[in-house]
Amino acid sequence: MVATLGGFVWTLLKLYHDRKEMSEAQKAIKDAQDKASIAISEAKDDIAATNASVQEIRSNLFRFDAVAEIASAIAIINEVRNMQLQDPDHWLLIIDRYTSVRQSLIQVKPLASLLGAPQETVIQGVIAQISTAQESIERAIIAKSNPKNMASINRILSEQTDSLTRLLHELKEIDWSKHGESSGFRDEAS
Repeated sequence: MVATLGGFVWTLLKLYHDRKEMSEAQKAIKDAQDKASIAISEAKDDIAATNASVQEIRSNLFRFDAVAEIASAIAIINEVRNMQLQDPDHWLLIIDRYTSVRQSLIQVKPLASLLGAPQETVIQGVIAQISTAQESIERAIIAKSNPKNMASINRILSEQTDSLTRLLHELKEIDWSKHGESSGFRDEAS
């Protein structure tokens, strides 16, 4: 009976010890879960901050590209105006430059639609005027003559340069971070 009682006490002590170890293990698991939860929460915050930074960089790059394309279009229009006045014998080169202006503005067109109807109208209007001037030059080339309305074409080009310069100023002033998800910047860079 003493042996049985000793075995029983031993079993109780072992159960107490095992339960204590189990309780400590459960506490360690709970502590690990708490630390993991905090780490996950911090990681989510870091991811959100990184995503915001990436979005800001993308929008700045998009704006930079738009400003560069518009500035390029302005420079080419000015070049075309000078070429038409000083060296009208290079009509094919002039036509090529008109095409370059249109392509630059077509690349900017999606940006203008993000800003609003007035900006989109400016870009569309300039593209239309450039196309009309180009068609006039092309008709003269086909007819093997000089365009009769060169002063009018240059006046229109000058007006379009002014419109693009105003748009360029607007683009430089915009806070692009406010355009966020709806702007399509993620899609542009993906």
